[in-house]
Amino acid sequence: MQRWFDTANTIETIGEQLCHIDRLRAVSFALMHVAYIAVIRVGISWAAVAIAAALHTVRMFAITAFYHRYFSTEPSRHRERCSSCVRVDRVPPACSGPLWWAAHHRHHHWHADQPLRARNGRSRAEGENIMLCTAKLSYIPREDAFSRVMDCLGTGAHVALLAPRSQGKTAFLRNEVMPGAHRAGWLAFRIDLLGTGPDPMAGLVRGLESVEWLAHHYHSGVAVKAPPVSRPRLGWPTVEVAGGATYSYVVPSEERISIAERLASALEAIARLSTRIVILIEGFSNIDLADPHQSMPVLRRLMKALKGSITFLFAESSRAALVDVFRSARAPLYEMVEIIKLAPLSCQFVKSRASFAQQEAGLDLDVNHLYQAFQHVHHVPSFLDEVIMDAIYYGEPDVFKVLERWELGIVGTQAGILHRLTALEFSLLIWLSLPGERNIYGSRAREALGDIMGGAQQPSTTRVQAAMRRLTALAYIESGSRVGEYTIPDPRLAIALRALAAHLMDGTRCGAH
Repeated sequence: MQRWFDTANTIETIGEQLCHIDRLRAVSFALMHVAYIAVIRVGISWAAVAIAAALHTVRMFAITAFYHRYFSTEPSRHRERCSSCVRVDRVPPACSGPLWWAAHHRHHHWHADQPLRARNGRSRAEGENIMLCTAKLSYIPREDAFSRVMDCLGTGAHVALLAPRSQGKTAFLRNEVMPGAHRAGWLAFRIDLLGTGPDPMAGLVRGLESVEWLAHHYHSGVAVKAPPVSRPRLGWPTVEVAGGATYSYVVPSEERISIAERLASALEAIARLSTRIVILIEGFSNIDLADPHQSMPVLRRLMKALKGSITFLFAESSRAALVDVFRSARAPLYEMVEIIKLAPLSCQFVKSRASFAQQEAGLDLDVNHLYQAFQHVHHVPSFLDEVIMDAIYYGEPDVFKVLERWELGIVGTQAGILHRLTALEFSLLIWLSLPGERNIYGSRAREALGDIMGGAQQPSTTRVQAAMRRLTALAYIESGSRVGEYTIPDPRLAIALRALAAHLMDGTRCGAH
């Protein structure tokens, strides 16, 4: 019975779920169909037929347009009341809830034609082998960056760890920095603000209140046996403890006081502990630049006053994103933070993946080709791991063939984003995805935009500016260090656009000939 309401209760048996139907959880769905036999006893009427046809039409539209497409491919942007009505519409027919549906359907598309695909008929052993192989992919230490970070933390200096998105910052913090701080005798906590909704500052305060609660228990030697909440909760940050677990803790707080006062209270309480506290924060640059809570000056003041007791490490994609948050609140960082750039993984990482393919599947992958593929995927470790797993699954030693297949899959995962764009917005992203292109107001950019849009008239500056504002609001692009320069921060989107750009360029050349 619990498995109908608690999907997480079946995590231990996920290998079984991949290969056959969970008959127990299908009972309610089957009973819905069997119930129609009762029509023999109760009879029919034209009114009942009309109502049944109307409800069937409405619900089939909802399951196709919303559950199958909308909830499974993009975040909801409707008003909450409207979205709630759509979600409730599909629950009565025993189709599970929107969260289950979205997760299950995304898993189905992500692993299409692979053993992990839901409803796939391949053997259970193949699916388990893929999962076991993925678990064996080893983490490659970044010794230079680790020694620099630990030296800075040892002096009590605050640190800004900079690297583009998906370059392994989280893995670096979890596998090296947090264990290193733990070995040094410090209490280390990681606060993830990426899922805290529209108010990351409130999420940061909740995270710091959780750190205050956890630090008190760990410092006093009392084991944290029953945290207030041990599962992710919408709007609450996840908090990870070095040597402990990762939770979304819900700690009672004084809601009547302001966010700024709660921030000061939490930090001062943490500082009163007679031990060093290291707090690693991811997603800090998502905080509203307008600073409606007036909390940034408080944070900056306490960062300076409590230096030596509390040390912050901000993991960000760029220095500008971090500096802008403080500068907008008239609380500039100045020299308070030591900047450390996390360099891309080197040939050692590529060689380890080639050795892994050889050991697990007997595939001789060319290391030079594999390094070229690593550059092609923007030095994102998880992307190269996906390419390796595809090569192992298909038994394909040609790295470039596997990379092409993987790239087509990336284009498919970004289709929902690309379909929402206007022709001009799509053309602007295609232009920015080209190697070396950053400025969108030059003459070359205008000519290229006209060609990408099918030989249409070159767009005016006003139209380009309006399109860029919308793309920036959607977080598809970020402004660069110079006026008129932009970048695409999401590496998956950038790779998909580059693949489409190559296709468009090939079509243009064919048309010219």
